[in-house]
Amino acid sequence: MPALPTEAFTQSSAPYSSRTTLRTLDLTTADTSIALAAGTYEVIVPSTAAGNVYVRHGATSAALPPSTGADEVSGYVLTPGSVSVIHLDDATTLHARVASGTTTVSFVRKAVA
Repeated sequence: MPALPTEAFTQSSAPYSSRTTLRTLDLTTADTSIALAAGTYEVIVPSTAAGNVYVRHGATSAALPPSTGADEVSGYVLTPGSVSVIHLDDATTLHARVASGTTTVSFVRKAVA
């Protein structure tokens, strides 16, 4: 796996500015997706989320989490109340779902000069 570019770390620590953008995605237990531009994002899962949020880039989130002992599957989990940083080298379609209930996840894209 390639290392994250230095600019990703710079962007993730940059303050919010007038060029910072915000997207939201309403989640249920079914896979849903959002097209995101390249960049560095803070992904905010509200503490009121009823369960973990499962995320994959370019493929359905239905394969997450893999069953115990199964082969690894690309993707990751975000916990309720978390703020995570993701970096996208290219525009991508991000797929996500929540383990139970519904929630709205926020995507804050940092902009640096």
